[in-house]
Formats: sequence, structure tokens, C-alpha cells
Amino acid sequence: MLEVGIYIFGIFMLIQGFSAVFCCGKKYAGNCLCVGLFQIFQIALFLLTLVIAIVPAGMYMISEDNLNWFCAETESSLTTFWSQNGETPSPVEEMIAQARGFVAQADDSITARSGLMCVEDCPCDVENFDLWETTDSTWVANGSVNNWAECSALLALMPEVGGRNEASQPEAFKQLQAYFDNILMTLETGFDCQGICESGNFFLFDTVSRGPPARTCLPAMKDDFSGSSFAGMIVMFVTCVVDLLLFICMFKQCKKDDSE
Repeated sequence: MLEVGIYIFGIFMLIQGFSAVFCCGKKYAGNCLCVGLFQIFQIALFLLTLVIAIVPAGMYMISEDNLNWFCAETESSLTTFWSQNGETPSPVEEMIAQARGFVAQADDSITARSGLMCVEDCPCDVENFDLWETTDSTWVANGSVNNWAECSALLALMPEVGGRNEASQPEAFKQLQAYFDNILMTLETGFDCQGICESGNFFLFDTVSRGPPARTCLPAMKDDFSGSSFAGMIVMFVTCVVDLLLFICMFKQCKKDDSE
């Protein structure tokens, strides 16, 4: 999807570049049709840049209280909150509520598998659990399991375990699990965190011996992007101003006839 967007944007800029060349060329210099075509693409570029600028601006302006509120709610509670007094939630509010449901599913997949790690059926490759502030009497150390992939493979060899691993789940579940795992693995390895609003006791895609996840990924991403988001926001808004000035100045290039 991203590659398609890049191709479309490239074609867009190519057409705009050709229109600019014709506007400045000797034969078509000042041609109102040519200038008008350029202006259409220029205002479209301005609007696109403005939309892109909103993304880092939104990321920068989200407060920690907003994140805590989002994680403390559920999809149904958000829908109920925005439906008070018989009002219909706006499309943005509906999108936020659906996003909370998506986050809950991702976090549930983490906590469910974390509960199978470092137990009798899946002993972990650690000497002890001193790095964990809170431990469980069912946890088992001095094993061979370093991550969830190894634990899942071990569980698959145990018929008595039953439905405790992905191999015994429906195909739809496995596809959903794989989709979540691509995201969760990127978050674990890229941001040194686990889960979006809730984490488990053990890393699933990194080595268990690292200890417990220190933080969830929503505040981790916020902290990581805050600095770059501010810089990106400034750059994009400056670009918007330049685009708008260029759009306004190009009106003077339009000539009514060749004598002007």
C-alpha cells in the first residue's frame, strides 16, 4: 500500500513538473490554461502537505494523560461515553473506539501467551527470576526456552496440552495471530517495550533472560517520536507556507494575450 502511494505521488509530481516547465517555456509562457493546470496541482500539493503535517502535530500534542485515559477505557465504554444524551459518535470517535478494540485484542494475545511461558510445560532458559519484582510459584527456570517460538514448538509436541498453542487453533485465528505478531515483534525489538496498553511478564520475541518488559509500547512510541514529531511538524508547516505563497504568486504569470 505504501509503495502504491509513493508511485502515485511520483506521477503527481512529474505532471506538476511538466506543467511548470510549460509555464516557464517561451512558447507557453503565461498561458492561462497552463498556469491554471499548475495551480490545480499546486493547491492539491498544499492540501496534501497540510494533511501530512497533522500527523506529527497530533503525535506531538498527545499528552500522557490522554494515553492513560485511552488505555483505561474499553471499546464499549468509549462508544457509550460518546453516545451520551442520544448523540451519535463522530467518525473520528468511532475510529478511536475501534482502535481501542484492536489494541485490546493485541494485548490479549500477549498476556495469553505470556501466561504459558516459564511454566512446567515451557521452562525458561534463566537461572532464576531475580529480575522480576513479582514472581509466581508456577514459574520454572533452568529450562531451554528463550522466546515464544521455542515455547510454541515445545507445546506442539505435547498432545496433552490440547488447545494451548496456535497449531490447534482455527485458520482464521492463526492469520489474526500472525498479523498481530508482525506488529508486536516490531514494537518489542524497535522500542524495547511490550504490548500497546498492557504487557505480559515475559518478552515473546526477544530473549526471556532480559527480564520483564519495563514499559508498554504506547508511551514508548510517544517518547520516541516526540522530538522527531516536533521537527517534522515544523518542516511540514513551513512547506505548507511555501506551497501557498507559490500558489498565490503564480497568478501573476497568467497573461490575457501575448502583448502583456
